[in-house]
Amino acid sequence: MTRRADVTLILGLILVGLFLAAALLGPLLAAQAPLAADLGNRLAPPSADHWLGTDELGRDILARLAHGALTTLLMVVLVSAIAAPLGLVIGATAGLGGGWLDALLMRLTDIALALPRLVLALALAAALGAGLMNAALALALTAWPAYARLARAETRAAAGADFLAAARLAGAGPVRLIFVHILPLLLSTALVRLSLDLAGIVLAAAGLGFLGLGAAPPAPEWGAMIASGRKYLLDQWWVATFPGLAILLAGLGFTLLGDGLRDRLDPRTRRA
Repeated sequence: MTRRADVTLILGLILVGLFLAAALLGPLLAAQAPLAADLGNRLAPPSADHWLGTDELGRDILARLAHGALTTLLMVVLVSAIAAPLGLVIGATAGLGGGWLDALLMRLTDIALALPRLVLALALAAALGAGLMNAALALALTAWPAYARLARAETRAAAGADFLAAARLAGAGPVRLIFVHILPLLLSTALVRLSLDLAGIVLAAAGLGFLGLGAAPPAPEWGAMIASGRKYLLDQWWVATFPGLAILLAGLGFTLLGDGLRDRLDPRTRRA
């Protein structure tokens, strides 16, 4: 483990920790209500009363960023909770079953991988309609193939292991083999993959929000905040700039965390 990898992991933990603190504690500590409009104080620059200024409706940007962090965190959790288990189960089933089942599941996975992920997510979100759950489902349905490929490869590598043969002799069926014996082997690799995907989930969620396919308005959401503030970017720069910085720092934090965890947990990339 090199010193550079340690620094990467520490910086990632700090940025992700700040993001989690903003999401979990920010809404409780925010002095202003995120939906409270004050048209007499619209587009006010950063000041002692509004540290990050106000938007076009006079709403406090800092309060909206804090509540938007919670929305982004919920999106990340929902997508991860759907995509990773779904992909792992499909990949483990294909690797353990082999034959026509393996061919069928992997061809479906190849089709899903061949489609542009963000374009497919936009199409699914548009079909499902705006909303946090629909956006999370749309992103999850485009994220599972990578986990399926990973799980299938790991399962095929372990298919001839003695512990699986012993479990079969003990009467374990396919379901028990997958959930009790195979999936625990995949957790460390899946964790590394998931940590690397979290930044992409943040960016994709912001993209859906920017296009009006994320959390339903007037709920604060970082992508939607950029969309509403882009028309004021030249004169009232703070309206769109601070949400953009929040997305940048959250994505950077998850990227650094993923790189650090990969160096820690993946022996194929671990450096002396």
